[in-house]
Amino acid sequence: MKQIFSQVLFLLFLAVPAMSQEAIENDLVGSWKVNDVQLLSIGTSNELITAAKVLSKSFLKAQFEFKVDKHFSFDCDDADMRIKNGHWKYNPKTKSIIIQEWRDRNMGKPILMEMFIKRDGNKFTFLLSETPLVLLVEKSNKFQNK
Repeated sequence: MKQIFSQVLFLLFLAVPAMSQEAIENDLVGSWKVNDVQLLSIGTSNELITAAKVLSKSFLKAQFEFKVDKHFSFDCDDADMRIKNGHWKYNPKTKSIIIQEWRDRNMGKPILMEMFIKRDGNKFTFLLSETPLVLLVEKSNKFQNK
């Protein structure tokens, strides 16, 4: 099942023009609000869909903050999921963004979160790795220059 989900993600990103590392990093800097959460249900078990529906409530109206100095924070209603002192970096091998604790920034692991970024014009979507969650996000002017 995980293989089918990975294949769906791969096909989804074949249709999206490649973005350079610099362009991705420049575009990400700032604060992002989750406006909607969708589920990719193709090839996903009912058990995973049920768990994702519960998880999706925590992501709805959540906020991601990517700073120029690579600091990262994630705020949501679920205090256990919040990340206050994170680090973000682009992984060119997987073409994804990985999130770690700041103290782990010089190591490859552990990874708290990995997401693929899809851009369609000025619209961005964050696809969370190993989940069927698709986050429709909007960049806010808050924090963009910090």
